[in-house]
Amino acid sequence: MDKIICLIGESGSGKSSVAKILEQDGYNYIKSYTTRAKRNKTEDGHIFSNESSFSKFKKEELIAYVEFDKCRYWSTREQFMGKGSSIYIIEPCGAIELKNSIKDCEVLLIYLKVDKNERYKRMKKDRGEEIAERRMQHESHTGIFNSIKCDYVVDANRDMLQVICDIKEIITRNNG
Repeated sequence: MDKIICLIGESGSGKSSVAKILEQDGYNYIKSYTTRAKRNKTEDGHIFSNESSFSKFKKEELIAYVEFDKCRYWSTREQFMGKGSSIYIIEPCGAIELKNSIKDCEVLLIYLKVDKNERYKRMKKDRGEEIAERRMQHESHTGIFNSIKCDYVVDANRDMLQVICDIKEIITRNNG
C-alpha cells in the first residue's frame, strides 16, 4: 500500500532539507504545484505553475489545496499513486484534511520541532531578514501550529543526519 509521510513544521524547521535528503535515498518527494514565483533561481521544492495550469486539474484529482499569501498550492493523486512511500511537505490543516480524506493510502504525520531562535536564524540565512520576520509573524499570529495532532514529533534542533535517522526509523516501524 502507498504511504504519504507528511512533514509538518514552522518555516525554518528543516522540512525541505529533510525531503531532499529522503528523495536522494529513494523516497518519492511530492512537490506541491504553486502559482507563486520562485524565491530564488535554485528553489526546487515546488512545481512552479500558473493560474491556467491550475484550472486544468479536476477537483477529484487533487489531494490537497490551499491558498496562502494570494498564491495557490496543490498536489494530485498522480504524484503518489503506485510510488510506495512518498514524502510531502504540507501545512497542518491540509495534513489533517489529507489524513481524513485519503482512504487508499496510509498517511503519517511527522512534526519537526525546532525552537524559534533556530528557525529565525535558518530562515534569515536562506531567505533574508524581511521574509524571515514576515513568516515568523504570520505563524505566530495565525497559531496554525498550536493544536496540530501528529503521529510523531521529531526534535529537529539537532544535526540533520540524526533527524533523518529518526524519520527513517519511524517510517520503518510503520511499514508493518
